[in-house]
Amino acid sequence: MIVTSKVGQYEFMVLIDNELTKDFIGDIMTNALHLHVVSTKPFTIRVVNGNKLHCQERFEHVHIMLQGIYFSFALYLSYLTRLDLVFGVQWLEQLGLVVCNWKTMIMGFIRENQVRTLQGTDVNYIQSTSLKVVAKKSKQGNSMFAICIPSFKEVPQQENHMDM
Repeated sequence: MIVTSKVGQYEFMVLIDNELTKDFIGDIMTNALHLHVVSTKPFTIRVVNGNKLHCQERFEHVHIMLQGIYFSFALYLSYLTRLDLVFGVQWLEQLGLVVCNWKTMIMGFIRENQVRTLQGTDVNYIQSTSLKVVAKKSKQGNSMFAICIPSFKEVPQQENHMDM
């Protein structure tokens, strides 16, 4: 589930992933926020795509507002992920009982004796485009925040030959 967050004056996207044990912050975000790094005992985790993530730096007491709810995090530095923030079980355990509706992308829990909810972001708004459209839109004064260019390996076509 992806939710929006705010750290200081910056807005970021957060992936909530119950398959990760730790909470991570991307290196671009740490540079923008000028966070103080703390060395920690190195460890390695394997991520979904099979890559290994080596961690040896963390940031203590990073204050993040998730849709109006304040949290303080200890976050590990991640050079591997292109995401701003990834919260795993380390954060989810602090919430206690969590109820999720994956169809509506709503996550509910109790914090400070109040029922709180986080609304996931609709990631279906991402659309394919062409370089021509991007150039035209930028000339018109429009801006964009992300471009994803998939790489495809061209597979040569094979001819079917049937001997009779």
